[in-house]
Amino acid sequence: MVQMLQQQELEISVDEKSFILEFFKKNKKKFNIKTKKDSNKTTLNLSFKNTVINDLVNKLSLKYFGLNNLDFSFRLHKYVENLTVPEHIDKTLFTLVYQLSDIPGLQYLYNNKWNDFHYHDNKMLLCFDEKSTKYGYVPTPHRFYNDKKELRYSLTIHVDENI
Repeated sequence: MVQMLQQQELEISVDEKSFILEFFKKNKKKFNIKTKKDSNKTTLNLSFKNTVINDLVNKLSLKYFGLNNLDFSFRLHKYVENLTVPEHIDKTLFTLVYQLSDIPGLQYLYNNKWNDFHYHDNKMLLCFDEKSTKYGYVPTPHRFYNDKKELRYSLTIHVDENI
């Protein structure tokens, strides 16, 4: 049976939200690194095994795919103004996206229409990725633009086997 679910907004727990925000606060200076002249995006790969984020990944992996203890990478993205990330589908099993501020621009394709992901500090976007088709899900094309003068930070968690 093919499941038509492409994406879903997830309510995150107070612990999950606190973990993300506290990590960001503690490490904010690390992320104010200078980008190359031609680069509008900086991405840092991070690891959070044995944390509340690991529990969230396990909960979702089990719920949607019947899998447990999948590998994941946690990335902080720093976007500067006038940046466009074109439509794409990630190559992993699924991705969670958490926005750290209310700067619009993240969109996902659903029912042949581009939809804005509206910021809320208790929500994440769950995107089914390329490898989710094996489990009957439809991958979620998504894109991003930043036309504000503010920096925009987002955290993504990419989940897959042996990432």
